[in-house]
Amino acid sequence: MRAVDQELAKVEDLLGDVRSLPTLPELISKLNRLLSDPEAKIQEVAELVLKDQVLTAHVIRLANSSFFAKHREITNLREAIVFLGFRALRNLVLTTTLIGTFRWKNKTINPRRFWEHSFAVGVVSSDIASRLHYRDVDNAYLAGLVHDLGIVLISQYLPDAMDRILALLEAQKTSLQYAEKRVLGLDHTAFGGWLAGKWNFSPELRDVMLWHHEPNSDTADPELASIVSLADMFCRSISLGYGVPEYWSTVVQVHPAWRILQSRQHEMRAVDWERFLFDLSARAEEVRQLVKTVFEMDRTGTPA
Repeated sequence: MRAVDQELAKVEDLLGDVRSLPTLPELISKLNRLLSDPEAKIQEVAELVLKDQVLTAHVIRLANSSFFAKHREITNLREAIVFLGFRALRNLVLTTTLIGTFRWKNKTINPRRFWEHSFAVGVVSSDIASRLHYRDVDNAYLAGLVHDLGIVLISQYLPDAMDRILALLEAQKTSLQYAEKRVLGLDHTAFGGWLAGKWNFSPELRDVMLWHHEPNSDTADPELASIVSLADMFCRSISLGYGVPEYWSTVVQVHPAWRILQSRQHEMRAVDWERFLFDLSARAEEVRQLVKTVFEMDRTGTPA
């Protein structure tokens, strides 16, 4: 395994004095606690979300987007909760709140493309988790959504380094990770792991942010890291990537993530993976349109 502690210490040296680092919105923590209660009532959830009128308007608007197969117009929050269900509501709140938390300044990484990738990986991670009967489908979505936040930190707080990374990536036709390591001596996964510590994420989420490119049996939850890793590869293969001209290739069936998930051989064999990718490709434009809708809302600032 990598010398993770040394890498995290290096990130602390680079970013530890940054005063503008965003904090995890309190609403996310409160909503997660409420929805983890099996006895939670629709009214309780509605009252919590209604405290933020802008967010409420966003949820209703997104519930009416093409991403969700609506049969009639949703006009209020209670209808949105009933229609979407607690899980989809939680995921929408997480997505819109996180996008609003990171207000893009440096445009070396296209923000809308980045969040298309992150949202897609969250959705696909949740889908894979469900198909494999993984114990926590909701956590799989969150893990997919946040897995690449380290890229944002480099782009926002080390813009000169990111410029050099992208120049090297283009010149050598290599992967983003390789270029990051050449320029900084470490890659975005270390920055993500550092942020996970600052935000008091669970060990499982922290390890996903650290190890989604190379999951292994020593992480807190190897299956979760592998699910996100597989979702990440699938999304990048259908042009739902970071938004940079990355050059990479892999054979999924020999990747560590695939080998780890083979422990669920019965569930893995039950999935038609070719059909899975075909269906994912068909929904790619819906993912782009939903993220576009989020970016068009006032809370997130100027669209990309």
